[in-house]
Amino acid sequence: MMRKRNAQRRAGHCHRDGFTLVELVLVVLVVGIIAAVASPRYSDAISRYRLETAAARVAADLRYARWYAKTKGTTQQVVFTPASHTYTLTGMSDINRPTQPFTVDLTATSSPVTIVSVSFGAGGTGSTLIFDMYGRPDYGGNVVVTTGGQQRTIVVDDVTGKGVSGTYKTWIASESQHKAVSLARQLMSEIQQQQYKDPDILGTLGIELPETSLDRSLWDDVDDYNGWSSTPEDKNGVAIPGYSGWTRAVTVAYANVASPQNTTASDEGLKKITVTVTDPSGRQTILVGYRSQWGALEKAPEADSTLQTWAGVSLQVGTGDVLDGGTAITNHAEDN
Repeated sequence: MMRKRNAQRRAGHCHRDGFTLVELVLVVLVVGIIAAVASPRYSDAISRYRLETAAARVAADLRYARWYAKTKGTTQQVVFTPASHTYTLTGMSDINRPTQPFTVDLTATSSPVTIVSVSFGAGGTGSTLIFDMYGRPDYGGNVVVTTGGQQRTIVVDDVTGKGVSGTYKTWIASESQHKAVSLARQLMSEIQQQQYKDPDILGTLGIELPETSLDRSLWDDVDDYNGWSSTPEDKNGVAIPGYSGWTRAVTVAYANVASPQNTTASDEGLKKITVTVTDPSGRQTILVGYRSQWGALEKAPEADSTLQTWAGVSLQVGTGDVLDGGTAITNHAEDN
């Protein structure tokens, strides 16, 4: 009797640990739904990865061709063939296979994509990009690649010649912004080291005779810069290298002492200086500064002194872009 009851318990226990057909069907159904939802997202993720990888490869090869032209002091061509989804760095050997030409088949890489379009040359109708001995392109343009219904665009800047994919656009934008800020600060520093106003002329904003708008070296007070606009150049009119296509403009206005952000029609002892830098793409960077007539050294010293009013620096590595910066150390006034 005892054995029978134990057997019955064991049999009942096994029955309770099993799964019914309905339960199995429900599990399979849930797994199928999850797979159906996740599969397209996984496919999209793979496509995005392939696009980013391929676009980064094209951008890196364009930068390599640019570097090669600058290093060797020669021209370098990159020829795209959209029909076969390939491009060639003419006259160069493959980095991994030195005996083979530098030709890349985008459909045969670990991240296969196809070329949708190539736009270089006059009118954007060409498929060949040429870098000169300074790494500058003959024209800007772009290459569009696709896979899985998604696209990425590799853009070549028509001034610097740098090729960027979506992955690198932030880096290039940051570089451009730094250059714009450097240009704005350099000019702002130059303006702020001038005297507040010409002691011989009252109530005017702008240059005074014998000053001329063509010779900035003659300007000696802040408001001489009002309305001035030019390509980047130093105070003596010498162009600043590396800024082709850039412009700088200045406005000077009387500022309200109580609310400096507001301008006034009359002089209250404070001037608002606005420097606007425009890059080749039309993007603007604006820097605002103020100059007062109550600066620590606005009054001339009792004895002749040599004052350092501005410190600047220019930095260039090899034939790369020139970075300029500087700052006005303190206000300064001419001896009376």
